[in-house]
Amino acid sequence: GQNTAYIKNQNVYASGNNYNKQLGNKLELESVYTPILIYKNAKSVVCGDHSIGIIDNNNDLFISGSIPTSNLDEYE
Repeated sequence: GQNTAYIKNQNVYASGNNYNKQLGNKLELESVYTPILIYKNAKSVVCGDHSIGIIDNNNDLFISGSIPTSNLDEYE
């Protein structure tokens, strides 16, 4: 999937494909073309092919979307 996320004033905004719910489980749209607020109080965000990872100000990690397990063998 193709998606983009960025942080502005500790809020995470994202747009793009949502086929794997990477923009949030409550969002029913398959794609979002205008960035929407998906998380508050964040200090870091990263996009994967089918997921978005967020580290918040408490250093907790949140992941939305799906992570294919077939690629994990490459890193062992």
